[in-house]
Amino acid sequence: KHLTWRPAAMAAVALLICQVQGAQKLGKVPGLDDKTNDYQEQAFNSADKDGDRKLSLNEYKEMLTQAMKSYGSEETLQQRDDKVQELFNKLDKNLDGSIAYDEWQVAVVEGQRKAQEAAAMQAAAQETKLKMVFDAADSNRDEHLDLGELWEGFKAYGYGKEQIDVFFTVGDQDKNGLLNFEEFKVGREGMQKAREMEAMADSLGSEEDQLKAFQDADINQDGSLTLLEYQKAFEDFMAAVAGESSPQAIDSDKIAEMYKGYDTDGSGGVSLEEWKAAVKANMARTQAEREALKTSAQGAI
Repeated sequence: KHLTWRPAAMAAVALLICQVQGAQKLGKVPGLDDKTNDYQEQAFNSADKDGDRKLSLNEYKEMLTQAMKSYGSEETLQQRDDKVQELFNKLDKNLDGSIAYDEWQVAVVEGQRKAQEAAAMQAAAQETKLKMVFDAADSNRDEHLDLGELWEGFKAYGYGKEQIDVFFTVGDQDKNGLLNFEEFKVGREGMQKAREMEAMADSLGSEEDQLKAFQDADINQDGSLTLLEYQKAFEDFMAAVAGESSPQAIDSDKIAEMYKGYDTDGSGGVSLEEWKAAVKANMARTQAEREALKTSAQGAI
């Protein structure tokens, strides 16, 4: 593994340490929503151990260490002091040997902007790829897919009849027996959701499976999942479900809300018991949703 500077690194660090209590208000960053502003304030205050409203190199390195530990890369970080210094220097705009809060704000805004640009580029690339798949399946070139074309176009990807039926039923919004491109995208999302439900049911069907999933997610093996550990496990799960296809973009705010549902005592960590209870509740809800989708597909075709 190699240490890389992600555009959203500030948000990731903030999410990791946003449980700190009694943080002083440092001011809002223009152009950021309230939630992101709260994260960046709490992240800065947590890292600022001596309360001087500046981050020293050691304070910055400790902040990165905590973030990288949750991604299982602490050893790599410890071996790359030169890289930490390089990252620190990028934030220390006036080169006074510390990161002042206004310099931190500039970094947060820049990180947010780059993350938004990357997300927009990813969405555009995904749109282009989906249109190519749609056009390849559209054998009569009428800009619509019937069920036969959808089946012929997608069976090669390993999808079964039930999944294709869900794809078509969910996508056929106007119930005319054809999918235009917009409906095609809706149907794909519906099928993806069905696949996620099936994968969750298969991977977490027993207590043994649930325990293994928790242990795999608990990178530092402390018996509790941080938000970043949970997020990484979720990203890995989505990538596994997608297989050779591109995984769907993941909304970090949505993941944070999901995490809160697991962290029932609000401690900032998810214990094994909280994990098992949340999985049990999710499994029951997932089973009900699977049955609803299956009934809808059978009734329409």
